[in-house]
Amino acid sequence: NMQSGVPEQAKPGLLCIWIRRRARQMLRCISGCCGFCLDCMDIVLRVLGPLMVLLAVCLIGFVAYTFFTIIIPHLSDNGTSTSMLLMQMALGCFLLVNVMYNYTMAVCLRAGQPPPFPGDADKDAELGQLGEFLQLKQCHKCLLSKPLRAHHCSVCKQCVLKMDHHCPWINNC
Repeated sequence: NMQSGVPEQAKPGLLCIWIRRRARQMLRCISGCCGFCLDCMDIVLRVLGPLMVLLAVCLIGFVAYTFFTIIIPHLSDNGTSTSMLLMQMALGCFLLVNVMYNYTMAVCLRAGQPPPFPGDADKDAELGQLGEFLQLKQCHKCLLSKPLRAHHCSVCKQCVLKMDHHCPWINNC
């Protein structure tokens, strides 16, 4: 006789086995749900990436437009000298060109990738910042060497050095 899947007069060992089996089934179910959620998030990030870049360019453009069409005329009306206005406009143009150039370069260039893994993971091959030897690690997903601060990106399925410039605002995944 069993009630709700648990034997009525179960020995302690059988009860432990039953509990472990149910726990494993729950973990498999949770793991499957988490995997599905992560896959959905990857798809959302792939779609949102270009929209985030467009939003960033629009924000930069809005700030430049506001500066040149509202702030500069307001300063001119308040009696700011022409030389000061020209200097502020030149500085505004320089900053706008600099921001757009650097943002474009960050979007267009690929993020850094680690080199291929040279051999055994047990070798002490990489010299650390303070002179101590660090153990060279290997990414278990893409099998490349994994330097300090390198992470495996779930969106583009490759290791990226320092995860620098690897975000939705840059979209170079």
